This record gives sequence, C-alpha cells and structure tokens, in this order.
Amino acid sequence: MRTLLVVASFITLALTLTLSAGATPPQHSTVTTHNQFIDTGTCGFPIVGDYTLTNDNVALLDAAGTTTGLQIHETTVGALTANGVTLREHDQENVHIDFVDGVPVLSTHVGTFFHMVGPDGTLFLVAGQLVFEVVNGFDGPLITVHGVDFGGDVATFCAAFT
Repeated sequence: MRTLLVVASFITLALTLTLSAGATPPQHSTVTTHNQFIDTGTCGFPIVGDYTLTNDNVALLDAAGTTTGLQIHETTVGALTANGVTLREHDQENVHIDFVDGVPVLSTHVGTFFHMVGPDGTLFLVAGQLVFEVVNGFDGPLITVHGVDFGGDVATFCAAFT
C-alpha cells in the first residue's frame, strides 16, 4: 500500500508542477483514485480490498514562477474484507517538499501513515514525522524519523480475519 501511495504522490507532483508552469500564484489541484483488488497471497485466503486515495495539492512559486515548495495532503480510506471480517484503514498525512532552484531536495511527511482498525480496535498504527532527501524526484534516503510504530506483522494481520 505504501508503494501505491508513493506512486500516486509523485504522479500528483508531476501534474501539479505541469499545471503551475508559467504562473506565480500558488496552484491548487486535487486528484482522487479508487482501487479495488483481491489479495490471494498474503494470508492464504482471499482478501477483498476497496480503497480511495485523495491528494489535495498546493504548488508554491516565487515571483518568476519557479516552484519553491509543494504541499500535499494525502488521505487514504479503505477496507479489507475476508471471512466475514472487515478491517478499516484511514491514513492522513501532510507532505511538504522543499525546492532549491526549482529542484525538489527535501520531503517531510507528517501524520498517520498507517492506521488499521478491526472489530476489536486498533490493529496497526504508524504515525509521526519522516524526513527524506529527494533523489531524482522521489523520496530517497531517510534523514530522520519520529513517532510511533505499532506496525505489527503478517501473522497478526491474517489472524484478525478469523
């Protein structure tokens, strides 16, 4: 799921930067994607997924129209269902990308990166702040991390559906 979010974020980044070419005021855009799938490999039984990802974006520009920053508010809402049990996920994070001479150099993610709730309450929770060096337009090496990581494991995840 994290890979999907990263790919969607950078598609949104490319769209936002394209829309901002030649303009000085901040450029606003929203991109929403819907993803339905069946996972048959993780737990040995089919898990049906239904997710919606929304990115609200603001590109910040200097007087010459050069991008100086990008702000992305990502919201992921979804459900995984198997064996009559539904796990719900609701993640929200703000991503601030700093630019130098129009090139992204630093990416700061703040929020709830992974929050999954089952019938008995919170199953997984990963939240806090992640700061990455940006390499070739993507999050590169992790510089700092602060927060909580109750990420669990595959056995815990699969057991939640029983």
